[in-house]
Amino acid sequence: MLYVRMFGNFQLLYDGRPLTGEKLRDTHFTSLLQLLLHNVSTGVSRDYLEDVLLGDRDVENRHQALQTIVYKAKKKLKNMGLPNVNYIFLEKGVYYWTPEIPINEDAAVFDELCKQLSSCKDKPDQEEERLAICLEACYLYKGEFLSTYTAVLWAGAEARRYRKLFYECVETAASILRKIGFAWRSWADTW
Repeated sequence: MLYVRMFGNFQLLYDGRPLTGEKLRDTHFTSLLQLLLHNVSTGVSRDYLEDVLLGDRDVENRHQALQTIVYKAKKKLKNMGLPNVNYIFLEKGVYYWTPEIPINEDAAVFDELCKQLSSCKDKPDQEEERLAICLEACYLYKGEFLSTYTAVLWAGAEARRYRKLFYECVETAASILRKIGFAWRSWADTW
């Protein structure tokens, strides 16, 4: 399992050890990994990757330039100690992360918790469950989504979205705690 930390500083952990160093400072490599790992279920279109990684640079063959970036990324991933598999593959114009190395991304878990919270939103009999979900989500949020990459358009947009969801979780937890506190106080006053 590859653990991916997107909240706060970008970090990868495999078999309990961090995959860091010079390899994660390479902007093309890091940007490619961030996009692929954050969009593991949907993949990322070749055109979008070319736009993000190559920008407005005058590159004669954008597809070839992206293929080179992907090729170099695969070599770096192997050198970092990941199992030797086809880490990144292209299918019908979309790049995907390999299912051979499953990932656990903190932002994806946070998204799932927010969906669970939304599904039990209007059920007052589930206050304790809602509170537990809110607290777990708040604990997961270790800081701004890709905090050092918020100048990158897609990362900045996701950072704003996650910040809003985090605030909603905090507000919901506070509201539930106030209700519980008021209920406890009124019970204690009558006792």
